[in-house]
Amino acid sequence: MPKAHESTTGFADLFEKGFEQVLEASKTSLDMAVRYNHDVLEATRKSLKLAPTTPGLFLFDVAGKALENYAELQTNLLNSFGQQGTAVASAVREAGKVAANSVAAFQESVERTASAHKAVLDFAAKQNKQVADALKQQEGIAGTPLAEMADAIERGMEALIETQKSSIDTAVDQLNKATRA
Repeated sequence: MPKAHESTTGFADLFEKGFEQVLEASKTSLDMAVRYNHDVLEATRKSLKLAPTTPGLFLFDVAGKALENYAELQTNLLNSFGQQGTAVASAVREAGKVAANSVAAFQESVERTASAHKAVLDFAAKQNKQVADALKQQEGIAGTPLAEMADAIERGMEALIETQKSSIDTAVDQLNKATRA
């Protein structure tokens, strides 16, 4: 029969591995979104045979760069979140258990980090909508395939942002469960 410390260490290892997998999946989805966005923008330019002087064309570059910056920010936040998870696993391994007041302080820290992360996601959603709306308001864009592409990109980003929020909730739940154990 394993000793309490061995069980706790095993649990910490399992928690850390699962948490890392959630974070890696989130990072992978961000990378895929950036590649997809780039491909959509390039395909739109080519399929519509847009000239470099087409009004509003710069918005493609703005939208692409905004998504890249957003993905980089999200990745940095995920890395920070991952460091917190690793810290919890280490504390559990070393101490065998975490004191109740330390758990409460850590959980509060996790909740604040998740809130900040979601605030960034909400900002990105607003920025995404503004870019799509600005593109659709350009002269000669309404009712064209370009306007439809802007709608499709906007919906795709909304889905990605909701997926990221869900990943944050999953990570917070795992951290909270781990610290209660």
